[in-house]
Amino acid sequence: MGKDSMDRMMDIYEMMKNIRRISFKAESLEGSLTGWNYVGKGNVVVREEEDRLYFIEEILLDNDIRYNDRKLWEFKEDYIRFYRFRNGDYEKIFEFLFCDGEFMMKKEYLCNPDLYYGEIKILDNIIRLLIKVKGEKKNEVLEYTYLT
Repeated sequence: MGKDSMDRMMDIYEMMKNIRRISFKAESLEGSLTGWNYVGKGNVVVREEEDRLYFIEEILLDNDIRYNDRKLWEFKEDYIRFYRFRNGDYEKIFEFLFCDGEFMMKKEYLCNPDLYYGEIKILDNIIRLLIKVKGEKKNEVLEYTYLT
């Protein structure tokens, strides 16, 4: 792992530590039976613990429902582990390998009968997390845009 990549990972860590706002979009695609079509905006509180950043999110959806979520990002030398909060615990979903200035998902996540794909894009002061869920009844794209 070159020094440039490591510096870049540190920059991303610092940027993510300063996230304060989120915008969210859920979209059901062809063949989906869930009807997840929402947009929302909200706030993020970041808690730092060693190589981990905990995101505590509160989003107000366009139907006036408050949606609370938690995520955990664990930083390693050349990759980030992403966890979601379910049933009172953090569950690892993805590992994103940092390669040539981009994050590549190591493998999709299976939560029977659904398959999850993840993507992270880093822009100037924006981090975009895209999660695609495919299954018998699901065909969704969830987009989380984090801003400092």
